[in-house]
Amino acid sequence: MLNVSSVTVSKWETGIQSPSVKTICAIAQLFNCTVDALLLPLNPIQPLPQIG
Repeated sequence: MLNVSSVTVSKWETGIQSPSVKTICAIAQLFNCTVDALLLPLNPIQPLPQIG
C-alpha cells in the first residue's frame, strides 16, 4: 500500500533508516490518524518544575 520494499520496512524497524515525511504522512492517512499520533510518545516526559 505504501509502495516500499520489505527491506525498507526492515530498516525502519531496526532504526537504520527513518521513513520520509511523505511516507509518514501516507502511513498516517493509511491508519486514519494524525502524524502526531504516530510520532509523539504515549507517555511524554513531564518537564521539571521551575526552581527559584
